[in-house]
Amino acid sequence: MKSIKLDEFMEINYSHEIEFLPIFNHKKGKIMKQSGDSLISQLKYLMGTLNQRLSGAEIGTKSLSKELASAALLIEVMKMDGELKASEKKLLVERLVYHFKLSDEELALLTAEAEQKLEHSIDYHQFTQALNQQLSIPEKLALVESLWMMAAADGHIDAHENHLLRKIADLLHLRHSEVAAIKDKVLK
Repeated sequence: MKSIKLDEFMEINYSHEIEFLPIFNHKKGKIMKQSGDSLISQLKYLMGTLNQRLSGAEIGTKSLSKELASAALLIEVMKMDGELKASEKKLLVERLVYHFKLSDEELALLTAEAEQKLEHSIDYHQFTQALNQQLSIPEKLALVESLWMMAAADGHIDAHENHLLRKIADLLHLRHSEVAAIKDKVLK
């Protein structure tokens, strides 16, 4: 078996034999032959691993509460323009209390955890997936209204905030007409 060093983190082991399917071992950072396994069983293993990753089993999507996912999106919109104003922080608290009836202690814990989740996330799918599983359409629309309110809290909505809110609405599977009506209502 020969070895190729791709970079300092990953090494690929390979053989000239074609009768096996290489499987990536993410813990060791290598592509390895599953000895004694048939091609069919190796394909099943690979598909099972991919299904786990796509379903969010490895990134903790199923453990996100609607409160945590909502807080994370509100915080992301709040920070999107690069300026953090007192009016935005106040609105964050008001909207979370409005939606979820939280105490001061619960709010502090929730916002701290949401900020941590945001720091470690690479996209918004884990948050919107949790919300799609736990919220009805009227609840999603109410959340989108709060997101638009957060974007407008500093007196204007910049292009990045507008883009983010449209993306979130799409990921929540909401109709453009409903989202546009909510935006118009908030901006009046």
